[in-house]
Amino acid sequence: NPKGSLKTTPNPIHRKLTMPKLNLAHIHLHQQPDGTREICVAPEYLAHGTQAAAYYQARDTTPVALRITTAFLPFEQRQPENQSAENLNFAALAHCPALQRLSFSEYRARQYSNLAALYALRHLTHLTLPHQSQPKIDLAQFPQLRELSCAGKGNAHNLSQAASLQRLYLFSFKDKDLSALGSLKNLQQLTLIRPAIETLNGLTELLQLETLDIAYARKLHDISALQQCPWLKSVALPAKFQG
Repeated sequence: NPKGSLKTTPNPIHRKLTMPKLNLAHIHLHQQPDGTREICVAPEYLAHGTQAAAYYQARDTTPVALRITTAFLPFEQRQPENQSAENLNFAALAHCPALQRLSFSEYRARQYSNLAALYALRHLTHLTLPHQSQPKIDLAQFPQLRELSCAGKGNAHNLSQAASLQRLYLFSFKDKDLSALGSLKNLQQLTLIRPAIETLNGLTELLQLETLDIAYARKLHDISALQQCPWLKSVALPAKFQG
């Protein structure tokens, strides 16, 4: 491999692979810092993005992430701020049933259609959701989900049933404590940004938790539950609790 290129391992499934014909003006390929191959695709070309994801997943074992966004397009073609599209159609996800990483947090839509294609992604391990979802995304449909990033619980349904979660990033979590997360027994990392929590009640249920990061929690006043969680390895709290 040339210097700086990504070392990949051939997929054990031997078959002739053909790179799909893609509209590269609406797809952007790049590698994330952890080596993941990310495919950014405009929503109207989602079928091209899923075909590319299926191709790369079959070619080698490098992780593939699909990101639905217009952020990589020329400025005049991007989705305007504070403006939502009428619909985001997930039908094209059927082209890549083995997809493991998906993000559509940057594309705002008033509604979703063909959710069955989304819920057919039974191997999904990483999911990033937008701040508003109609209808809510049912997390119970993803039995292998290990990492989730979303805004509070307002755009997700059955968060308590996402039992495989190991890393959870919640923005604007609206509960007063952490009791609603107590069933996430495999959770190892929890990040809360601008939560409405007042206490850390419920934290003692998260016996596998190693890292807790809470920022901009203006209402938080009681952190006594931390004294009952000696298994925590790293805790970051708002400045008012430091020193």
